[in-house]
Amino acid sequence: MKDIRISLKSVGICALLAGALVQSCTKPEEAPGRENDIVFDHFAIEQAYTLENSSTDYETDSDLTMGCRASLFIPVKFMGHDMTAFRDSVLKIAFDTVAADPAQAAETCFRRTGSEIGYPLKPIVIDEHEADSLANTIESLNNFDGFAEIQGRIAALTPEYVSYGVTSSSYYPRAAHGMYGTWYIVYSAKADKMVSLADFFTSEGLEALPKILRKRAQAMRSYIGATNITAIPSGGNYYINANGNLVFVYQPYEIASYAQGEISIDIEPYIVSDYLTSLGKQVLLNE
Repeated sequence: MKDIRISLKSVGICALLAGALVQSCTKPEEAPGRENDIVFDHFAIEQAYTLENSSTDYETDSDLTMGCRASLFIPVKFMGHDMTAFRDSVLKIAFDTVAADPAQAAETCFRRTGSEIGYPLKPIVIDEHEADSLANTIESLNNFDGFAEIQGRIAALTPEYVSYGVTSSSYYPRAAHGMYGTWYIVYSAKADKMVSLADFFTSEGLEALPKILRKRAQAMRSYIGATNITAIPSGGNYYINANGNLVFVYQPYEIASYAQGEISIDIEPYIVSDYLTSLGKQVLLNE
């Protein structure tokens, strides 16, 4: 894995990070550790498998194939804070497994995907040139009968917090369509911990949120379509965007049709100020 080190010196953090990530693919920066550094490890892996004994069930000449890929920027440090807990949370939502070696966690996840389809996975042995070609070709997963892909990305970054999203996409062979979803975690430097909605909202606030979200979704109906919101997103799925707004993310099918995809609803913190805890006011309203 490659270390990516960034020093925060201005409010143009997201643009700075995006540029640094692109450059790091070929020439990672080396710099002494500083308290205002952000350090990520870039982890990438791609594997290919056959679904053993699937040819009989699908009446094909050979067993079906499955391509699996993962690409994550794993946090190591943020503004001088140790990010071990954050790293473990990223691996947990990405692979449902925490391991010292991300490759081991990824392999466990890939094989679990195969068992969910109903077949043991047999690795397809490919030479180094073919592996490099697969890893650098966006379309490579389309070469297989099915695929599973996991991508970890930074949703927003400021000196006060980092919001991180993991998107899992999959298509099982011969299925009507694929499935995907994105789950988020938020780390607050002010609180020096990962923060959930329960950290930001009082119990009364959590009860009031569905009605607030439903009202906002109705105002957004012209471009997100009809929705049926009766609860906050499953698992309290949210992040803080670059504007400091709370963004609540519902997965496909959760509140609307599959065709409407993921639905994100943002709420300005001042709208829910009466429902915030003291930590919520500190982080979201700078009070």
